Amino acid sequence: MAGNSSTRSHSEEVDKFDAHFPEWWEGREPNEFLSSLFGKDDRLPHMTGEAVAAALEGFSLPLRASTEKLAKAVRRALALYTPTAAMMPDATPGGAEIRDRLIELSDRASALRNEILSLDEATSAPLMRDLEDESFHRFQLALTHLHFLSGTLRNVAEAVPVRRSKWRSTEAARLRVWHARSLAPVFEQAFNRQSTVNDYASGQDNVAQLGPWPEFFSRMIRLAFDEQLSINQVRRALKDARKLHRLAPIHHPPALVPSLDKG
Repeated sequence: MAGNSSTRSHSEEVDKFDAHFPEWWEGREPNEFLSSLFGKDDRLPHMTGEAVAAALEGFSLPLRASTEKLAKAVRRALALYTPTAAMMPDATPGGAEIRDRLIELSDRASALRNEILSLDEATSAPLMRDLEDESFHRFQLALTHLHFLSGTLRNVAEAVPVRRSKWRSTEAARLRVWHARSLAPVFEQAFNRQSTVNDYASGQDNVAQLGPWPEFFSRMIRLAFDEQLSINQVRRALKDARKLHRLAPIHHPPALVPSLDKG
């Protein structure tokens, strides 16, 4: 019974891990497993202090911390909410591919059962003649299982979610929102400025007109992922991130993302 209780407790913590990660982390000492996942700098290694300094050349606000410390904070803040290659959708078969494969297996199981049931008299005679009663019963039961197997595979196949044609752009947009939420506290500490967006900017495709925070976000995303965001992509990501921030602000534990308050 104690083992079951432990399993339930662990499952509850796993369920809380994503939605309440900062609170979950603060109540514990960083252990070896979590530190190996989030407390290292092997992800986005190209985001060095020198690279960040170059990316921020001409930026309008003075930096309160060293570029090395800022680079470390940005690198870890982004890594926290960036899937690894194994977690990316392209690393696994798509929903349509999985569905079609299951349907194919269902059809093969059904075809095998139907083929056996359709055997001519000469071919089925040895089954009737040579099998013992118990073996023949198992043979008939196997045909029933094939029928069950075929139906189960098809039911599961029909329940597999199939991504819509625009799933990649949808996932990219969602990821930008998480990146914005994670970078916002880093920006605020680094430049002593609130992460706000100028909603009255003109229609020119220039992110800088949205304010320092959108410009910083755009420059860091370009450095980290070699992605040049449009002004509309930046505006949408930051506005959606702001809405979520009001509901559940992200506070990075210093064990993961170093504080920049003291420079």
